[in-house]
Parts: sequence; structure tokens; C-alpha cells
Amino acid sequence: MTTKSGRSKHKSVAAEPVLQIPPARSILVALSGGPDSTLLLHLLHKEAKTRKFKVLSAHVNYRLRGTDSDADEAFCRDICKKLGVRLFVKKLNPGVLAKSNLQENARRIRYDFFDNLCEKHDIDFIATGHNRDDNVETVVMNLGRGAGTFGLGGISPREGNLIRPLLDFSRTEIEQYLNSHKIEFRTDRTNLETNYLRNRVRLQLLPQMVSLFGEALPGNIHRAAKLLSEQESALRQIADELISTDARTTAGGKIVLDLDKFHLYYPMLQRLVIALCYERLSGSLKDFDFRTSERVLMVADGEVDLADLKAGIFAERCDRVMYIYRRLPATRPVAIYRTGKSRVAAFWAEFSFARKPRTSVSSDDLRSGHNLRVYFDAAKLRGQLTVRSVREGDRFSPLGMSGHRKLSDLLIDAKVDRPLRDEIPIVLCDHKIVWVVGLAICEDYKVTDTTKTVVQLEVKPYRGN
Repeated sequence: MTTKSGRSKHKSVAAEPVLQIPPARSILVALSGGPDSTLLLHLLHKEAKTRKFKVLSAHVNYRLRGTDSDADEAFCRDICKKLGVRLFVKKLNPGVLAKSNLQENARRIRYDFFDNLCEKHDIDFIATGHNRDDNVETVVMNLGRGAGTFGLGGISPREGNLIRPLLDFSRTEIEQYLNSHKIEFRTDRTNLETNYLRNRVRLQLLPQMVSLFGEALPGNIHRAAKLLSEQESALRQIADELISTDARTTAGGKIVLDLDKFHLYYPMLQRLVIALCYERLSGSLKDFDFRTSERVLMVADGEVDLADLKAGIFAERCDRVMYIYRRLPATRPVAIYRTGKSRVAAFWAEFSFARKPRTSVSSDDLRSGHNLRVYFDAAKLRGQLTVRSVREGDRFSPLGMSGHRKLSDLLIDAKVDRPLRDEIPIVLCDHKIVWVVGLAICEDYKVTDTTKTVVQLEVKPYRGN
């Protein structure tokens, strides 16, 4: 890296950028030392004096380029000291970032650092230096991977507490302003390498596109992306309302779509609903593309029963509904105490245990295992009670049946959709299944005419701590 001086090759002085920022008490600038974040820091520092908000900054030294990385950090410390801006620095140990998925891992570390600072210091917004050219590159990359309207809308000027005030300014305009105002910044030599897709788009593809379509091309792409982004916002609201009215979410976080209603949507809205369901489960649309939505539509249309959507997310059709979900991990056995209440967070369930005289319970209640309150012979139920999820190979002796049967067969007969089976709690006494919650109790632990004391087990849903 080299440090740019304030000398400018441009004859005209760049116009003063006008930042669009929301009302705030404090803003954290993601500062790398490059031209974009350096200009952002200076402009927000200037704006803060009139709008009365506090500016802070944060820098991550990834230690990937030896002395250049340390020089970046020193530069950031120096400009923050001159401006009187508090700087937070995260310095990684060499080798912490694995070469595989390096950019994604670096991004995760960076934003985790920023989010922690916001929480600790009550900061309203994180400001990044993304510019118009970053947006154009993103749109072209998303187009190449088959993204829909979400991807072609490009980079949003605001996502939650993340703001991008320079998004309407080109790199050329940013550097013109810095040079004309003699503001120094750092230049990252790795931006000139073609190891990463974004750099190849910037250095190879876009110059060829400009040579074909003219210098106005980047601005045209940026404006088109803004229009698509505005349309996306309106369509997203419609799709959100459709999900709210026509879908439900299970206790385990699985999204269940009513296919009779889903098939009435315009195809465009079907794809948007699918995209929003994916986003709710994965946290982003980063890995979502046109092929993903097509695989889900094949499930909805009955062409296939199950589709792997990547990132651990699946779509599965069961009769007239479609599940979009993450598979829940198998739960380890959790103890149920014989006094008070036991909460099992994996199932959002609260189990209670009580002993009662046999005469206090009606015969109708004793015969039913198809509810959330069941009864056992206390003399038989003496072992350790635990709760876990269904496991492959589980066998069970349902009430009124001699011998054992596969638990999977019981769930099929009870018409429990396959995606929901990992959400059903299984209660065991020692290592033997005594209750498939909501479906059946075990014949071996039933209350008989000789029973004197019964155990009442009851489960209720709960939310929160």
C-alpha cells in the first residue's frame, strides 16, 4: 500500500457531497483507511458539528499483508487522533483467517466486531463507505449468478442499523474530492489483483462494457438498480403480508405454506414469497438465486417431494402444504424433575410432574394418550425421566397393543408430516419410551385396577427464559 498525497490531476474542484443520513445520536464509521471510508469519516465529522451527533470509528487489522496492514492501522489511528474521533481497533493474530472463504470470514469478523461495539457503547448506526461503483459491481455479479429482483436491486442504502451514505457517489468523484481538499488516504494494492471475482469484474469486465455502451453505463446500471430496489421494497411488503396471512411457523421455526393459496399468487409473487422464507431461515439472500426458487416451485407443483436449497435449508411437500425449513439437530436427553416444572428449550416445552391418588382421576382421562396430560402407574414409573427427539430405529408399545412397533410407523399412521417429526418430544423412563407427546403412551406403564397412585405428566408450551 502507498499513501496518496493531496495533489490532484483534476483541474476542477469536486462538489461537496451531501450525505443522506438518518437522525442519530451516534454513528460508527467502518474505517479501513481507503478513500471511501476516509472521506466518509471526514464528512460525518463535519456534519456532526451541525447536526449534534457523535462520530466514532472502528478498524480491523487482519494481518494479511504484513507491514502494509500495520501501516493501515497506524494511518487510521493518526487521522482519528487529528479529528478527535475515538477509534476502536481489532487486531487479529496471524493465520486466524483461513484461506478458504477468506472474504466471507473477514466480513463476519468485521461485522461481529461492529455489532458488539454498537451494543456495548449504545451506538445507533454503522456507516460503511460503499460507493456507486461497488453497487454496479454487485449488480453485475448478481446478474451473473442468476439473482432475481432482490439481487438486481444491488446494495441497499440502509439495512437495519447499517447505513451507506456514499452510495450515490462514484470512486472518481470520491478521489477528486479527497485530492482537491488535500485529504490523504491509503491505496490497497490488492484491489489491483485479479484473485477475486469482484476485482475481475471491476478491472476486466466493466471496462469492456463501458467501451461498448459508453461512459454513462455505470450510472445507468446504478439508476436501474435503484428503481428495482424501490419496486422490490413494495413487492416485499406484499409478499410479507401473504406470508403473514397464508403461512404459519412451527415451534421449531419451520415455515408452512398453504399450497392451495400459494398457487393463486402471480408467479412473480410466488418467487418472492419463497425468497423471503429462505431469508428468514438463513438470515440473508446471499446464496439465493433463480435456480433455488425453481427447485422450490418444482416441490410446490408436485414434480418432486423434496429439494435441498443449500445452506442447510430444505423444501418439502406433504399433501396440500409445503414446508421450507432447517432440519433440527437431534436433541440429547434432558431430565424431567419429579418436583416442580422442567423446561426443555429444544421443544419450547414445559413439563410438570405430579403424584395423585388413583381415585382422583377419571377413567376417560386414563385411557387417552392423545393429549398433553397423561397418567402412568406410579409404581411402574420409577426410573429417570428424560425427554429427547425421535431417533431412527425407535420402537414403542402403544397403549392397547401387545408387542412393539416402529415409532416411524406410528407417526405415519398419525399423519404427522415428516418435517414435523423432529419437533415431537419423546419421554423415556430410563431408556424406554413411555410417551410420544400428543400421540400415545406406553402399554407397559398404564394405570390398572390395582394401581393406587398415579403419576400425572403434563406439557405446556412456553416462550422466553
